[in-house]
Amino acid sequence: MAVLREAPRPPRARIDLSYGRADLSSFPRAAFSRAIRQVLAREPHDVFGYLSGAGTPQLRTAIAAYLNRVRGTMADPARIVICNGYAQGIALLIQVLAAAGAKRIALADPSSVDDALPISRAAGLEVAEIPVDENGTGDKGQNSS
Repeated sequence: MAVLREAPRPPRARIDLSYGRADLSSFPRAAFSRAIRQVLAREPHDVFGYLSGAGTPQLRTAIAAYLNRVRGTMADPARIVICNGYAQGIALLIQVLAAAGAKRIALADPSSVDDALPISRAAGLEVAEIPVDENGTGDKGQNSS
């Protein structure tokens, strides 16, 4: 008698990188707690006050060192700004562009993230919406031949 076996299931994704949804079940709580306790015990009191809006110098220095080592950049920690996430980062970028005199900005249409469009319009920028397909390419299904 033949035994039927279920087809093997594909492995479950370990990390969900979807926009706006953190995979909280995979968060390394124990390791994070240990790291927090170590930092709280060793860092001077002034590190926990209000520092530069660009982020702590130690974090900006570590990011610059990483980018310089791994990506071959010449990143300067003084020119790195730490943001809370995409929405804050894109808002800051659009505000800087508008303050520098930009009049127009190009955004993907459709965009998987809709924060940039209202922020751009609120900053007084004209928005050029660039059509893209589901893969993010500008062809929108047209052949390039």
